[in-house]
Amino acid sequence: MGGTKEYNSYKNKYGLPSLDELEKAFGKISVGDDSFFLVEVRNKIVDKIDHFSSLLSEVIDPDTNIKGMYETKALSDDNRRELYETYKKLMKSSRESEILNLSYEEELEAEFIKSFFEEWQEISLVLKKHLEILMLAWSKDLKSDEDLRMFIG
Repeated sequence: MGGTKEYNSYKNKYGLPSLDELEKAFGKISVGDDSFFLVEVRNKIVDKIDHFSSLLSEVIDPDTNIKGMYETKALSDDNRRELYETYKKLMKSSRESEILNLSYEEELEAEFIKSFFEEWQEISLVLKKHLEILMLAWSKDLKSDEDLRMFIG
């Protein structure tokens, strides 16, 4: 882990989760400039936000690609509603991060990290539940010739 000593000073000052917890949730955090350590942590979080918001966008409102159409068909209306609510949370956090990119304020950076880490605990459970549904959908056979034609012509 890089920057443990530097991060611990922020952790103690703002009540942040441990660097180990953050790295388990969002991946390895590398920091080039200690003065913007919290920005690097936030950027790592935003990478995860962007990845999953893109994935959810494809499932909630599929374009004319096989993956999106097939996976959407595997979800119930309740599943799609829950994913849409999750998508909104991710997008709100993404836009909040964009606002933070306008100017550096250490306290706001720390608040974003702390707040999103707490929210991620719920979001990740919702994502896992629905990703398992989507994964299982790929092991099922299509039910009718009409379904087959929808995907392969």
